[in-house]
Amino acid sequence: MGPADQQPEPDHDGRLREALTMKGDGSIVSTDIVDVMPAMIAVLMLAVAFLTFTYDRLFNTFLRLANVSVPPHSEILWLALIVTLSGLLLSFFRIWPSEVIRAATYLAWLLYLPSVLYYSGIDVFRILSISANFGIFSSDLSFTVIAMTGILLACLSLAGRALSRLKKERESYLSRGADRPEVRRALFHNAMFEIRLVVVAGAVTAIFAYMAQYAGQNMQAILKSVGFSYLLAGLAAIVLLVLVLILFLWPHKNGEKG
Repeated sequence: MGPADQQPEPDHDGRLREALTMKGDGSIVSTDIVDVMPAMIAVLMLAVAFLTFTYDRLFNTFLRLANVSVPPHSEILWLALIVTLSGLLLSFFRIWPSEVIRAATYLAWLLYLPSVLYYSGIDVFRILSISANFGIFSSDLSFTVIAMTGILLACLSLAGRALSRLKKERESYLSRGADRPEVRRALFHNAMFEIRLVVVAGAVTAIFAYMAQYAGQNMQAILKSVGFSYLLAGLAAIVLLVLVLILFLWPHKNGEKG
């Protein structure tokens, strides 16, 4: 067999290098949703948690210890708005590594923690045998606002984790030689589905939390006005409806749809 008849061996290393170079197009600005949205979510979480923290007594205590006068909330709101908009604009640049986004998420929850401790009634100082006043965690915001803020932060955290997972999947697809535009379109649709799912779950949770607050206060009046027998009938109807949905509308194991 002559040299002309010899088939060249496949250059697997060359393909891998070519696929890896597809991860970045050399541009400083990125518009991929899996690149932009995690950083935006981290900025929004920090902004919401910081504004909540400014209404805590602990925030004013820190300012006094630093010999800083407590500014009016109007000035704090304007400053937070400017910083947040700047952070959202910087989200389009490739300057947000995953470690920074993770640290920003943890910091947001840390700023939100004092308000949760205050309304939970758990005196951590007494548990840890520390001679300090638990009232330092008091907040000027109502319980409803704090609860809704917690639901919002939880939804943003879930969305951020889902988008970070999609970003890792993108790198895996591109490293195996997938077409970048096709991967970008597929991940965009998956990201939008994840975001819609988190928004719906958060909205339902917020509605039930808001209704449960008033239902718990007026449960006896509700039971007297509606009647126990009607409540049992409604509960039985809900259980029957769920069974019907599971038996007739849920896809079967063999892949057929009902």
